[in-house]
Amino acid sequence: MGDAEPQALPRAGNQAVAQALREMSELLDAQHDNPYRALAYRHAADTVAGLECSVREIFLRDGAAGLDALPTIGSGIAAAIGELLTTGRWRQLEQARAAAERARETDEPFIEGSESLRSIAPQFDVDTVGRNHGRTPFSARG
Repeated sequence: MGDAEPQALPRAGNQAVAQALREMSELLDAQHDNPYRALAYRHAADTVAGLECSVREIFLRDGAAGLDALPTIGSGIAAAIGELLTTGRWRQLEQARAAAERARETDEPFIEGSESLRSIAPQFDVDTVGRNHGRTPFSARG
């Protein structure tokens, strides 16, 4: 039972939705994802936090298209907000949290696509990705 129960956002309001978007931005930054992607979540969080009306009301009235019409919120983030508002959860955020936890537990680099790094490592004559304990990210074969 080492798995933590995912945090649900029952009846999520603007601030809870904004916090989830900010957390995703921080996780993307931590995994060295595309900085523009992380920035998009941060800007969307600011938009939701600054709304004078309820993001839930917009979603109930206009659906994902209503969210997509808001400044800085595109269709992907609108879908994520819709998932949060309808289910109280956001699967992508839960997966990012789990990946961050695995990275902390295994001392592996928290980089989306680490499997890709492992697949190309032989081309660069390296045998270790992660677990560097103060060495460079790739340890040269010796």
